Amino acid sequence: MQIDERPGFQNWFWGVQRIGWAVLVFAAAAALAGLSGAGGWLAFGESQGSKGRVNFSAVMRMDRPETFQFRGELREVTLDERFLEMFEIGNIMPLPSRRVSVAGAVTLIFDGTGVMNITMSVTPKKVFRQHVGLSLGTEQHDLSIFVLP
Repeated sequence: MQIDERPGFQNWFWGVQRIGWAVLVFAAAAALAGLSGAGGWLAFGESQGSKGRVNFSAVMRMDRPETFQFRGELREVTLDERFLEMFEIGNIMPLPSRRVSVAGAVTLIFDGTGVMNITMSVTPKKVFRQHVGLSLGTEQHDLSIFVLP
């Protein structure tokens, strides 16, 4: 029995296999790094200022609750119009003593003294890369968030 060898086809097919393996390795490395939204060093973001710090998920999933954590000597957290369009806001702990709406933005006012830890649960309403803003006191923080479907 004679087997017909076609080295040109075999070389092309091996090249396609190598490309496929490279794609699989890249996808696994990206998921481990956090680009799937399920943990990893690329999945988390932080914005630091003199008034406080914001910790958030930089990679989120559509319709899955996520958490923003604010820490610092905070009495006011202002969520801009882009933030309010992007997220549905759930629980806020501790509860703000007042909410003030001005020009599409909402300012949450908290009572207390010293360093505060504020946790806010949000659910993304839009997909792909989004830029949102918030203010801790008078400091503006612009956050870049990627939302996966």
